[in-house]
Amino acid sequence: VEQEFAEAVIGTIKQELDGGGAGEVVLCAAPATLGHMRKAMPPALEKHLRATLAKDLTKVRPKDLPKHLEGVLAV
Repeated sequence: VEQEFAEAVIGTIKQELDGGGAGEVVLCAAPATLGHMRKAMPPALEKHLRATLAKDLTKVRPKDLPKHLEGVLAV
């Protein structure tokens, strides 16, 4: 199930990149999920990958996200 989820997320990201909806990608997920995403990632998407963060932020309030992303984004 987790691999299927990761493949779906990567597929959505690929569609956005192919459609010009994004130029760079930062993947942030729990370590196991991030591993599944890396396995599902086609080489063409890797060149758009700005950073990865192996951290589960699902319970973090939106206003607190910038603190957790300081190392990967200029916020």
